[in-house]
Amino acid sequence: MRLNSRAARSIVVGLAILLLGACASSPKAPKPVIRTVGVISAIGDQFHQRQIGRAAKDSDETTSPLQPWEIDAFVVEQASALLGKRYKVSKVTHRPGAFAPDKIHFPDEKSPRGDNRRPVEEVVRTEAKPQGLDAYVVITRGFAPFADTKQVVRGLGVAKGNGVAENRAYLHALYWMTVVDGRSFNIIGDLKAPPLKEPPRPPGSAVEPVAVIDGPNLPTDPRFATDNLTRLTLDRQRRLKTELHTLIGESLPMSLAAVKLLD
Repeated sequence: MRLNSRAARSIVVGLAILLLGACASSPKAPKPVIRTVGVISAIGDQFHQRQIGRAAKDSDETTSPLQPWEIDAFVVEQASALLGKRYKVSKVTHRPGAFAPDKIHFPDEKSPRGDNRRPVEEVVRTEAKPQGLDAYVVITRGFAPFADTKQVVRGLGVAKGNGVAENRAYLHALYWMTVVDGRSFNIIGDLKAPPLKEPPRPPGSAVEPVAVIDGPNLPTDPRFATDNLTRLTLDRQRRLKTELHTLIGESLPMSLAAVKLLD
């Protein structure tokens, strides 16, 4: 039986309405249920001290080992205490260096040919022990430009402006927080840690702090930006470690809330 054009159009319209109705009534994919969580921190191995000028040639950086301060253990302890109010938190172990910046990359990064880095969720699947948790919170080293320069500061450290940002020094703890589903190994949360909402006024200054680093940072003593961490006196090292603990401790609740693991 042949249909005239009007009848054919009516059938097409009817089918389209049925399809739209079916799409509208299709349930959305449920959010994964999270009851058990593990925390991995890989930011505490190095401390960066940068003197930053307007041009790269006027800048200098020194990197010192930071393992004796056990910052990663502190991060895991703090994050676990926060998450433990809602979830069962399990201790997670992994091979040293498995989550270093030269070992992982993220979904929005293009891995060039010959690059041995692997997706962070794949590293969780092969390196995190135990397997089988509902979610893994992975904290890895981040980076951000300093003030209005094109120069970058990384991870944990102190950056001091020379002719930049009023020549002040800033302690920073820059990291990425990634939440990996422990069953599908999909990324279900991912962000760069945001700056503190109300950073304190720089020491000895009546001027309001300025936004110089897009990430957790605090104005600090310029003497901390020396050419080597080990050359600081023991008293200054203790003060710096205390400030770093404070910065991380204030940052983690904001980051965990931003990835929807806390209210």
